[in-house]
Amino acid sequence: MKKLILPLLCFFVLVSSSHSWMSLPFVAGGGGGGGTDFTADVNCQGAWLFASGSTLTDSSGNDNTLSDSGTVTFDTNYPTGFTTGQVGVFNGTDQNLCIADGDLNADFPAKSPTVDFAVSMWIKVVNPVTYNSYFAKGYGFHARIDYATSILTFEIKDSETTTVSTNTDVGDTMVSWTHIVFSFAGADPTGTGTLWVSQGSFGSLEDATPLTYTNVKDVSDSNAFCIGSSGGSTQHFEGYIYQPIIFDRTLDAGEAEELYDNGIKGVN
Repeated sequence: MKKLILPLLCFFVLVSSSHSWMSLPFVAGGGGGGGTDFTADVNCQGAWLFASGSTLTDSSGNDNTLSDSGTVTFDTNYPTGFTTGQVGVFNGTDQNLCIADGDLNADFPAKSPTVDFAVSMWIKVVNPVTYNSYFAKGYGFHARIDYATSILTFEIKDSETTTVSTNTDVGDTMVSWTHIVFSFAGADPTGTGTLWVSQGSFGSLEDATPLTYTNVKDVSDSNAFCIGSSGGSTQHFEGYIYQPIIFDRTLDAGEAEELYDNGIKGVN
């Protein structure tokens, strides 16, 4: 497995033309308080650690504090090697964590008229029902697991308010802790998604799998951003969600692997 090599015992800042982040010492294999502090990345628009005492707080500094519907619970049933924050536990019936469009910061993906974004999170399905939606910004973007067909689906809104879907056949494996990074680069009229799905080793289920979208436009969506549902009264997620983080830019393979290995830095 390729490793992202970072100097130990020192702090340093990496800067490129597109983004910057601060790298911190880490322990190979994941978890805890080490890892890359992606919350220092100016393009990180939301990062939720579900930390005890501040479960709904956005650690990115953008004040995208979530509202709890249905009383989501939190525990420490972490993916192996992790101890930062807590895990959100969703009942699949009436629970989600959302923030209204009007309360999101201006640069949040699908609020502002842009389609470049990336999302990273750990998920573990408890009840493999027909649809399990685990995050969405209305029809701006929507991710769900379809257990009728064992398909993991990513939908991106087009200019006609319909959705353009691209699927990958890994959904039936997600009864175990699974790390997903989906990175999307859009430009009128097409878009390209890159998907990494990992269990046990980075990219073990999907490794930089290309997903092609057509009829994509630079559009915004006025619906709420939700974790644990599609945003409405249906397609609620039943299972565990850990360390959801969203960017208004794409992620590369090294960054995706660092998120898998070490997560985002936080406090317990």
